[in-house]
Amino acid sequence: MVARRGFILLLILASLIFMIIIRLLWLQTRTTIGDDYLAQQSVEQRRESVVLDQGRGRILDRSGAVLAGRQVHTLLVVPRMPQWIGTDLIDQVAGIIGVPPQTLESQVRLTSKPFLAYTVTKKTPLILSTKQIEQIDEIQSPALKVVPYIRRYREQPIASHVIGFLAQNPRQIKELYKEQLEQGNLQENELIGASGLERSFDRFLQGIETSKYVHFVDAKSEAIAGLHDRLILASNPFYPLQLQTTLDGKLQAATEAMIDKEGMKEGAVVVLDINNSDVIVMASRPNYDPYAVLPELGKWRNRAVSAEVPGSIFKTVVLATALEDGVVKPGQKFYCSGEWDRYHLRCWVREGHGVLTLEQAYAQSCNVIIAQIAAELDPNRLEEVAESLGLTHRIGWSTESLSLPLGGIQQSFRQFDGEQEGQLFDQGTPRADRGVLAQTGIGQRDVRVSPLQAANMVVTILNAGKLTEPRVVSEIKHNNNRSLIQFPQHVITRPSGKGKSGLSPSTTRWLTEAMKLTVESGTASSLLKVPVQVAGKTGTGQTGQPHDHKVNQWFIGYTPTDQPKYAFAILVSNRQHDDQHQALSITDQLIRLLKH
Repeated sequence: MVARRGFILLLILASLIFMIIIRLLWLQTRTTIGDDYLAQQSVEQRRESVVLDQGRGRILDRSGAVLAGRQVHTLLVVPRMPQWIGTDLIDQVAGIIGVPPQTLESQVRLTSKPFLAYTVTKKTPLILSTKQIEQIDEIQSPALKVVPYIRRYREQPIASHVIGFLAQNPRQIKELYKEQLEQGNLQENELIGASGLERSFDRFLQGIETSKYVHFVDAKSEAIAGLHDRLILASNPFYPLQLQTTLDGKLQAATEAMIDKEGMKEGAVVVLDINNSDVIVMASRPNYDPYAVLPELGKWRNRAVSAEVPGSIFKTVVLATALEDGVVKPGQKFYCSGEWDRYHLRCWVREGHGVLTLEQAYAQSCNVIIAQIAAELDPNRLEEVAESLGLTHRIGWSTESLSLPLGGIQQSFRQFDGEQEGQLFDQGTPRADRGVLAQTGIGQRDVRVSPLQAANMVVTILNAGKLTEPRVVSEIKHNNNRSLIQFPQHVITRPSGKGKSGLSPSTTRWLTEAMKLTVESGTASSLLKVPVQVAGKTGTGQTGQPHDHKVNQWFIGYTPTDQPKYAFAILVSNRQHDDQHQALSITDQLIRLLKH
């Protein structure tokens, strides 16, 4: 009996020992999801990273040159690497990258984490030249890394008003990206498009994967042997997306340099392809720095899509209406005495032009004759013709809905951010009053037109009344250059759905010839010296601001005259009324650029 009990106890003891051994073996060899997660978290806690590319979509010009999102090389510094040995190396590196030693030293002393060396202004990481890269490589310090970096905007940005800028907007992120926020793929403090293409195409430009430099440290914040630093690049073959614009980057840059040299303080230049209304150049002033935007100053606003007082360029619409409705005839003669006392309206030639044909009245921009013609028009017909020329509504490329790349629909999509409608009459204005019509006829009172609308009006005239929506983006492509979305040409046949739409071929031919006469013997005769023939219409519109006499100076036109290729509009805003007509001198230089 005793022997039996001893055997049972021995058996139980052996079983317990066996279970303990099995348990120990299991603990040593098991691999579970939980352990993988803990191990991963342990590594994550020892990892420091620097983002080199947020993954935001690139913006390209018509030839594929990068306008926003260009890859450069910059300097990444790892201060805690043992080879980082104080002031000698700091002085050497500072001399190479061209910053004061104290600037670099302050960056090193402020943090023990890896950082990108910044310019003196500290707006963006510096860009290394090929020579600087070679000099840094020669130092052979593990504390210095030359890394690829995506710089959003150029050092000397071009088309800044078209491209726009980025800013934080938590409220808008909550409205537009609720699902991404809930999934943790986006943070409320992320940068999103605040203006321009950055804003209108933001849902296409948002990145889905970042590229970063990763550095591993131990509990003492020292580099871990065996865990090498890594450059983790985005691997998705389709993202980031690419916006292919219609802009000519070289011509855009040359135009902006020219208007700055000419001293344009406020205004805009728009150049369109007459075949399809594609935007070739769109420049706005005053300029701004997309890295240091002061929203309250409004310099970031695109004057090219802002409606302004047009002055005499609106006479084009008046005579188009009068010809269409038979109020006047080609070659008809009129008399200008220099003033129209009934409505206190004076011509810019105080003694009067005398007898002028209809064509001469347009070329000489006679206020009296054209105001008298405008007073005879039906205001509703005047508005209809203005609408058929694209002047009363937002004319930029638009669609009711657009499919988004990651699912969903964007309603009421427009390419041009901040585009304003034009107008002829304010609400409540007695449009049938002859005095109102006279002032409207010379492009004053309530009339407002944007440079984009004005340039597109010229395109419409050259295309025998065919109204096309200008576009600034032709296509969205995947990162592997496969097309995702194309933006086809939009032709508008009846903008309002009421009344007669479009102009007759005889009227458009008359207008194109009258524009030629304006340069040959009219108010734009200074352009005769330009090596390429140009035609167009001058305009000077009083801004209407109380207690000042400032004017908007315009020139709209096309070139060359024998086989037109470009239509354009130039606006110089808020000039003194007796200043030289700067829009004409800018036109002179612009035509020379377009020649090449």
